[in-house]
This record gives sequence, C-alpha cells and structure tokens, in this order.
Amino acid sequence: MAGIITPCLVQHNCLSKYKCKKYQVSCFFVFQAFRIFNPLSNTLTIMEEKRFCPECGDPVYGRVDKKFCSDQCRNAYNNKQVGYSNDFIRKVNTKLRKNRKILEELNPNGKSKVHLQQLKKKGFDFDYLTNVYTTKNGHIYHFCYEHGYLKLENDFFALVKREN
Repeated sequence: MAGIITPCLVQHNCLSKYKCKKYQVSCFFVFQAFRIFNPLSNTLTIMEEKRFCPECGDPVYGRVDKKFCSDQCRNAYNNKQVGYSNDFIRKVNTKLRKNRKILEELNPNGKSKVHLQQLKKKGFDFDYLTNVYTTKNGHIYHFCYEHGYLKLENDFFALVKREN
C-alpha cells in the first residue's frame, strides 16, 4: 500500500484493526507502513515495507512483526533450527539412556558382578557416562545417572546403584 494522506492522520493515531471512521482507511495497515513526511507539500507518504519469508523467499503480507508467509514455513524453519543444534545432544542422550538401561537390567538388586562380554553383548558403550566418583581408597566408579560400575580384575565389573 502506498499513498499520500494529510499529516493529521499521524495526530489521529488510530490503532483500529477495522475501518477508521474518520479517514475511511484501514489504520491497521497504515500503522504497518513507513511514514515519510514531505514538508514542502505538507503531505505524508506511506510506503509499505517489503518483507520476505526466510524459509521460502516468498513475500510476507500482514502484521508488521510477521516473519513467515505461512505456518508451514514457520514450522519448517524452526524445526531446522532446533534440529541442527539438538542432533548431537539427542544422539548422546540416546546412548546414555541405553547404557543406563543395560546397567539396570544387569543389576536388579543394587549390587552385582558381571563380565565385560556381558556388557559388550548388550551394546554397552564405555565412552558415554554422566560422572566419575573416586573413593578414598582410590577406586574409580563410572556412573551413568544413578547406575555405576567399577572395573575389577580379569575383565569383571562390579555394578552398583547409588541411592539418593
């Protein structure tokens, strides 16, 4: 929308989303546009801002703060933004949950002893853990959430569950 109207429209400041009774124009759309005042002719020129959708590049019409041409573009754009940053986190959390589930299955009573092959057979990944606890004796327990293990001799592991 582009047009020339008198400066008194600025003084009017109608924020109505419907037809303005005084000027018979939609002041909602006037409010969205750039206002350029020409002091020589004593007129106000209204220039509409050209905006484009960041997802598809189509022009965007409507409210001033509207960024996308449709809900589909908005959802696609936001899913891409979240997907890029959270893909790594999602993969790590999946491995941590799997490790926790394996330790929970092999240690139903809170303390048990298993062989390395049992852990590997179930798909346990020793690279993923949530914390490490060192006792006063110097024993190092590796934990995946509340379930942990301690490496013993001959490829055996002591499984423990931390009670909070």
